[in-house]
Amino acid sequence: MNLDKIVIVGFGNHITKRIIPAIQKIRKLKIEYAIVRKPKKYSNANIEHNIKFYDFNKKINNNIKWVYISTPIKTHYKIVNKYLDENKNIICEKPLTHSFIKTKKLIDKALAKNLILHEVDMYKHHIQYKNLKKIIKSNYNNITSVKSVFIIPQQNKSDSIYSSTLTGDSVYSVGYYPVSIALSLFGEPKSISYENRKKNIKNISLSNSVKFIYDNFYCCLKWEIGSKYSNEITIKTNQEIFKFNKIFAKDPNYLSTFNIKKLNRNNQIFLGSDDQFVNMIRKFIFKKIRPNYSISKSVSKYLEIIAKNKI
Repeated sequence: MNLDKIVIVGFGNHITKRIIPAIQKIRKLKIEYAIVRKPKKYSNANIEHNIKFYDFNKKINNNIKWVYISTPIKTHYKIVNKYLDENKNIICEKPLTHSFIKTKKLIDKALAKNLILHEVDMYKHHIQYKNLKKIIKSNYNNITSVKSVFIIPQQNKSDSIYSSTLTGDSVYSVGYYPVSIALSLFGEPKSISYENRKKNIKNISLSNSVKFIYDNFYCCLKWEIGSKYSNEITIKTNQEIFKFNKIFAKDPNYLSTFNIKKLNRNNQIFLGSDDQFVNMIRKFIFKKIRPNYSISKSVSKYLEIIAKNKI
């Protein structure tokens, strides 16, 4: 059986907990090796995962067409550029960059070289998201409000999420999810209003709340680092309320549901389990579907707007 080969760039917890298990479930895909800054640090990982490690001087062979990039956000632009120059198709963790101009440059370069540049949007490849889109389509004219929340607990102090030089702002690491789902489902808003913003002593935004205003409804988008975990989207219409828990991050064995509230009655609809990372990687590599670059550019544009508190 012929295998497609992929090289992993960066090797944090996300790779070991999510990406390696997903790739191992895809029969026609094989991890060739990993590229990291300091290969000697990964001797235990070499044994545990049976993966060889090289530094960034390693040139990827011509027969390897795919690279999966999982490094801190502010390194994405330089690294994606490097592998586009080596004529590789790329899957890059979200967001592509922390700058609309840089994101557009990377997309334009990929298009000019006839290469594929995917941004990781795993939640869109789950059965939950498919049902969410159906509900919105059938109820669009009756929507009165939408609320999307992604809150994570306090992280290790050394985590790159707290570094202005590596991540930049919580809007890029955590806010990406509520912002991207609103833009993907409803397009660009007519206007934005800013609610609350909290920073730490390093001037890193730890929480934010914004409102996207559309013609007949609004979306409240909230994210935070350092509080009780929350991961959901709620759609209110004239007659019903639809709520999806764990709409963004979830384990492959999570039994997904959504709730419908009408008057004083609640119904829970069971959807079952699904592996969004397996679905995403398989679709990106084997179905040869071109990325929706307009969404990636729109998300990048609004993340930057919100981070700079513009409009």
